[in-house]
Amino acid sequence: MKISFQYYDKLPIVCRQIREKVFMEEQGFINEFDKYDEISTHIVMYKGQIAIGTSRFYLDYQGDIHLGRIAVLKSERGHHYGDDLMRYSIQLIKEQYPKHLIIISAQIQAKEFYEKLGFKATGTEYLDEHTPHIDMYI
Repeated sequence: MKISFQYYDKLPIVCRQIREKVFMEEQGFINEFDKYDEISTHIVMYKGQIAIGTSRFYLDYQGDIHLGRIAVLKSERGHHYGDDLMRYSIQLIKEQYPKHLIIISAQIQAKEFYEKLGFKATGTEYLDEHTPHIDMYI
C-alpha cells in the first residue's frame, strides 16, 4: 500500500489520536499536548487513506528547529515507517529552514535509531515525566 505524507499548520485530530495511543496509552505520558502544538508544523504519514504516524516541528526563539512527537502506531512498527517519517520530516525542515540546527529530545531507548539518521547526542540524560531522554542534533 502507498505511503504518503501531509503537513498541517494546526494540530489535526489524527495526530492527536496517534499521540494519545502511542505516548499516553502505551508509554504512560500525561502531559502530551503543550503550547508548542499551536506553533508547530504537524506531519501525518498515511498508509493508503489511514494515518499511521506523526511528527511535529517548530522554530524556537534562538533560531533552532525542534523536531519531536515522533510516533508510529504499534500495529505498523517493524516496517521502517519510522525511518520514512524521519527522513520526510528532516527533508521538509531543510527545505523550509536550510541553515538551522535540528534538535530532538530523544528517549534513550530510541537513541540508536536517531544516530543512524545522523543525529548526535549532546549534554546529559534527563527525565521527561518518567522516561530518560537526551538532546540530540543534526
